Amino acid sequence: MTGIYYFNSAIRGYATYKFNNLKAGDSLTDGASISAVDADNSLRLGLRYDF
Repeated sequence: MTGIYYFNSAIRGYATYKFNNLKAGDSLTDGASISAVDADNSLRLGLRYDF
């Protein structure tokens, strides 16, 4: 899920949220298990300026 807000023609801000849908301790097809850090969802915020 991503949202973008245009302040003007040169500046924009954005926010992205990634739903991971994984649980710590689940195993992958190759037998490796998922750590708690890999199972976390993530949120990214940014501000972009175009010259």
